Amino acid sequence: NLGIREIAIYGYGGEGIKLYNELKESGIVISYIIDRRRNEIKAEVPVYTPDDRIPFANYVLVTSSQIDVHAFMRKQREYVCCIMLKELY
Repeated sequence: NLGIREIAIYGYGGEGIKLYNELKESGIVISYIIDRRRNEIKAEVPVYTPDDRIPFANYVLVTSSQIDVHAFMRKQREYVCCIMLKELY
């Protein structure tokens, strides 16, 4: 499993929900979700806003090109490895 234990999803719209379900079905554990609409989201894992200090994750999978990843990373106290989903295709 390459030592990957903690994965988060940034953006929980249509693509984020689809990604969550696909990863869950494949046995990959999603530790939390990051989305500015935290109060509107019903999920089985914790939901944080981009302004929150997020817990460690090996990778944050970013599901929308509308997300300012650089601004998000600057707010975090530790290095965050973000992967834009569009780069995977």
